[in-house]
Amino acid sequence: MKKDKKQDDTMTVTLKQGQRQTWEKLKVMRDVMIDEARKEKVSTNNPNKKRKRKRYYGKQRFEKTQEKNKKT
Repeated sequence: MKKDKKQDDTMTVTLKQGQRQTWEKLKVMRDVMIDEARKEKVSTNNPNKKRKRKRYYGKQRFEKTQEKNKKT
């Protein structure tokens, strides 16, 4: 595999002109997806949000798991 003249930090394969355009599109799509994922992550990690309580404590929880184990 030859190194391309216009070398990208992630891509070292020689590309034809048409392929280059598709690669650029893919790169843009990837960047957009990463940005969206970051936004979602930021919105979910709200420090002021109250923590959800666990539904079952101690014995209740233990009984629930026992029931599940009997079924399976």
